[in-house]
Amino acid sequence: MPPRRRPQFTQENIDQQLQQIHLLDQSSSSENLEQLGPIIKQIHTNRQQEAYLRTLQALIDAKDAEIEKICGDNYQDFISSVSTLFTVKSYTTNLRDKITSLDSSVSQVGRGLAEKKRALLQSKKTAANLDEAIDNLQACLRVLDVVDRVGEMVKEGKYWSALRHLLTSLPSLRGQIKDAVTASTKQWLLEIRNITGAVGRLALEAMEYRYKRWRGRREKDPMLRLSRVGSAVETVTYEKTEYNVLENENLKVDFKPLYQSIHIYTTLDSLDELRKSYQADRKAQSDLILPVPLSLASLPAISEEITGFFIIESHVLSTTGSFRSEREVEELWEALVLRLTGAVEYALKNESDPDGYLRVKETLMAFIMTLESYSYSTQSMHSFILLLFEKYTLLLERQFSKRFMEIIQQDDHVAMHVDSATEKEEVLKVVWLSKEEQDELDSVTPPISLPWSQSFYLCCQDIRSFVQRFYQFIEGVSQHHRNVDELLSKSLDAILSSHVSESIGQRLAKTSTLTQVAQIVTNLEHFEIACSELERSLTSLRYVPLPSSN
Repeated sequence: MPPRRRPQFTQENIDQQLQQIHLLDQSSSSENLEQLGPIIKQIHTNRQQEAYLRTLQALIDAKDAEIEKICGDNYQDFISSVSTLFTVKSYTTNLRDKITSLDSSVSQVGRGLAEKKRALLQSKKTAANLDEAIDNLQACLRVLDVVDRVGEMVKEGKYWSALRHLLTSLPSLRGQIKDAVTASTKQWLLEIRNITGAVGRLALEAMEYRYKRWRGRREKDPMLRLSRVGSAVETVTYEKTEYNVLENENLKVDFKPLYQSIHIYTTLDSLDELRKSYQADRKAQSDLILPVPLSLASLPAISEEITGFFIIESHVLSTTGSFRSEREVEELWEALVLRLTGAVEYALKNESDPDGYLRVKETLMAFIMTLESYSYSTQSMHSFILLLFEKYTLLLERQFSKRFMEIIQQDDHVAMHVDSATEKEEVLKVVWLSKEEQDELDSVTPPISLPWSQSFYLCCQDIRSFVQRFYQFIEGVSQHHRNVDELLSKSLDAILSSHVSESIGQRLAKTSTLTQVAQIVTNLEHFEIACSELERSLTSLRYVPLPSSN
């Protein structure tokens, strides 16, 4: 902090203080001398300040004289220096004006050069655009010339030459052509998928017509009874009709887009690419045919889809040379058959009605016979049919066993009575008798009472129905008939011994009337004869029409 300055007192201040001092206070008995101290001190201080100021003034005056002397000695030099400075300042101002003028001139020149440069660049750009336009026009002229030549070739019917000329002249169009052809193929595959079911339906209807014709012929000729549709005998004697399921009055499948794609891809040396793409697309379509889980009600429609799919594949295989390999088609076929059999087996898991199995078998057999005619391997399908046949047989035994037991239990064991020759003839066609008894009954004129009761007749009728329904399931299945006949014999033995015989024994144990006992014994004797006759004529029953139930 700066030193504290002493307070200064003027003469006027001192006089004012003196006037305020009263040495004698009339009201006080003592002198007022204490107030004189500060005043005397102030007067002393003022005198010291005056002496200091006088000394300082003397010093200042001495310095002023010295400065005045120095200025007097250097006055001319100072004036000369100032003049020189003014001269330099004048030169600097002139130089600055010249620099400003020069900068303005340089700026004007630069702007002119920049404008000239921009004009030059614009000219070069315009020239480049003109060169590009000329090149494009020349290219267009070449394209127009090629198009004109291709058009002339197309008019002359030289399609292959037109395509080759187009690819040779404009190789840049190869990718565009490939993309366009690929899109066309994809669209064709979509259209094919939409009509696959219709193709299969027509093929199955044609096979049904063929089957009915062969069945009629087989019933007339005993030599053909063991021959099915598609066998060597049937194929030789089959009178083929010119009916093409791919091209007829109801449907026409156009394979031109595929053939065109094969031709274009071959020309582009990319046929393998198209082959892989086609196989992948067809595999994806085959995967979509079979729903999961499969409904048995939809099986006929599914079989139509599968049939149409592989008929189309067979046609592509036979008409496109090396484009399609047999192994590729077989892979699709084997995979789809495997999924189909698995789906059908799962759908039948809870089926307890043998007629449900029979309907599935008939649908699958029509499918099998149709695709066999297009040279597809169906051995696995036949094996699957035999697997279903075993389950069908068990259900059939269960159904007829229950019916046989009801027949025996409800019989009144009274001799059966016929009133007319027609009724007698119908009954004798159903039961199995020895030749002697058959001849004897043929000679008797109705009305007559037959040796057996109603239960024997109804059991014989149901046995015939059982046998025919048994063989009905394996109709057309490729397998050894001896094994089937043995299986049928075992089934009949189980039915007759476990159900018919036991039911008769139980009824006999509960019967006390002698006439009924005698009738039961007579029925048993006729059952024994019937079993012997049935064993000899079992195979011939396969084609005997089902008798009507009374």
